[in-house]
Amino acid sequence: MPRALSKIRSLFIALCFVLLAGTALVAAQEKVEISVLLDPTTLGLEYMDWPENEWIPQFERDNPDIKVSTTRLSGNRLDTVAVAVAAGLPWDIVPAAHTLPMIEGVGLGWYLPLNAYIEQWDDAEYMIPTVWEHSTWNGEILALPHSLPPRFIAYNKRLFRESGLDPERPPTSWEELIAVARLLTVTTEDTLVRRGYHMPTGSNGDMAGFFELFGKNAGGRMLTEDYRRPRFTEPWGLETLNFMIELHQVTNPVGYAHNLTTSANASIYRGEAAMAMATGGAVPINVASTYYEVVDLGVFLPRRSPDHRPVSTSSINSMAIMRFTKHPDEAWRVLAHLYSREALMEFSKIRGQVVPRSDLFADVAAEVPEIMVLYELLDYVVPRPKWPSGAGYTYTTGLGEPVRLAVLGEMPPEAALEEARRRVQLLLDDFWQ
Repeated sequence: MPRALSKIRSLFIALCFVLLAGTALVAAQEKVEISVLLDPTTLGLEYMDWPENEWIPQFERDNPDIKVSTTRLSGNRLDTVAVAVAAGLPWDIVPAAHTLPMIEGVGLGWYLPLNAYIEQWDDAEYMIPTVWEHSTWNGEILALPHSLPPRFIAYNKRLFRESGLDPERPPTSWEELIAVARLLTVTTEDTLVRRGYHMPTGSNGDMAGFFELFGKNAGGRMLTEDYRRPRFTEPWGLETLNFMIELHQVTNPVGYAHNLTTSANASIYRGEAAMAMATGGAVPINVASTYYEVVDLGVFLPRRSPDHRPVSTSSINSMAIMRFTKHPDEAWRVLAHLYSREALMEFSKIRGQVVPRSDLFADVAAEVPEIMVLYELLDYVVPRPKWPSGAGYTYTTGLGEPVRLAVLGEMPPEAALEEARRRVQLLLDDFWQ
């Protein structure tokens, strides 16, 4: 072969090697990007910096084939994701709190079933079993439960003590709760000074939540298992509503003026109420501020009678992988990292909320003992229904508004429950169309 051709061939081969090496280098440097929408409302602003600045960078170092991009939600959660889906640019992982597994996961079909991943997930054995109900439909797990705020009754032990009550023995029945609330309600000649029990009747959402909790006390279920029909016109519903009406009446006597706070949390800390419904994380335990008194705070769960098991209802904050993701396996790796033992323990420490992992109990008791009382409620937690919406109604307006009107005496209880049944039936029929 002529020397000139041999030289050209050598240069050609060398150039091919360079091109192949460059292609391999580019391939090695290419990363799958997983986008995550984070909700400050459920995660808390005080926690958000930690996953973004520490935990996700650590994941990227350990998984060099994946890049994680995060967006902090601002504005309406449902509308934000709907717009992104319509634009063809949805996130790979989204928050899926409370009603969203039903609305988006079941109704719109946006969530990827996680069963295959969870079956292979070593940490699944540590999840509290009851939380799966909230994110499961027809056997498909549509979201991964992240945290839960259990409902309980907070009470001011000092006020119990000063009224001659045993501060370590809160009420154990509806009848006793009414009697204690009446005893702890204080009036002067024409002014209501303190409520024995604070029931925020200005909120439809709160009233729906209280009806759910006390209804569970009475053995009730809000909806049929297939979510096709409401059940609160059954006898337990009227019993529950009449109890709520009486509890409100004995703690808000007619003819007395007041300037008491409308906030359940503030009412306890200001000494304006002896008892109030609260949710885990919403009422810090034994915390004082510049204008709240230092409270020796107690926690108990309501029960229908001493023979009934206590019940706590809870919304469930979850996260889901969208069906539209092009990289489901990588999205699961990111999600599992956000749900690791270390990440959820840090969340509990920073946010002060309960996470549904049984293997954290000992660490919580050692590092954040002030919230251990909330972890002790987990054995009694029943997830709230994952209410759909439809026909212009949500659970707040469909159930909560008629209940609130009955408690305020503006609607007879039987008529209120029938109106709630009518609204919720319209809601369900519209949702399933």
